[in-house]
Amino acid sequence: MNKKTAKKGILSYVFLILFIITIFSLVNIMNQTVEYLTYDEFIENVEANNIKEIHITPKDRASVYEITGQLKDYEEDQSFFVRIP
Repeated sequence: MNKKTAKKGILSYVFLILFIITIFSLVNIMNQTVEYLTYDEFIENVEANNIKEIHITPKDRASVYEITGQLKDYEEDQSFFVRIP
């Protein structure tokens, strides 16, 4: 067995592993459930102290904030998204 044959064999296993990792990542991403809340629904949840986790991202060009997070009664793969001025 020469070096070229060994490299081809190893390279095919590397591509196979990368392919499997990509498939698992896509399946995991597709299982995510995102609930789109209105501003009023978001404020109601804030006032009811129903928010478990929150991430706020300012968008300068649009003058809005994008807020993502989880409510206390959400499953691990559920989250919410709201865009506020």
